[in-house]
Amino acid sequence: MSLEPGTIFFEAKAGPYQPLAEGEKAPWAPEDGTSPAENYLAELKALLS
Repeated sequence: MSLEPGTIFFEAKAGPYQPLAEGEKAPWAPEDGTSPAENYLAELKALLS
């Protein structure tokens, strides 16, 4: 997510797409689409604003 309109992110990784395995996810990170994830994102935005 970008804080400025018109910003583009580009990420490249060698090889075919593979979803993250459980061992690659941060143990402290909330699950996408949950209320804790929304709260965490709001906290990050507040820090950067």
